Amino acid sequence: MLGKWGPIHYALAVNPDGRIHKAVVLDYEEIRGKNVAKSRFLRQYEGKSTKDPVMLRQDIDGITGATISSRSMTDGVRKLLHIFERQIHGN
Repeated sequence: MLGKWGPIHYALAVNPDGRIHKAVVLDYEEIRGKNVAKSRFLRQYEGKSTKDPVMLRQDIDGITGATISSRSMTDGVRKLLHIFERQIHGN
């Protein structure tokens, strides 16, 4: 996903039941908002599935000064969950 000035590379580990086991930022080149790569922010995704909103300001708290990165990451995670579900369940 894209942050304000560049890409955010991350990986998700998803359990067979479609819930996120772990989210990890692999590379973050943004000037600000490095807290997006910290476990305190990433732990919010754990246990989420397509049954959850996975939306900034709903069930995910953004990082002050990194709104674009927080939103981009959250939107990407939500999309990946839906792709995973479609691949597994064929919906």
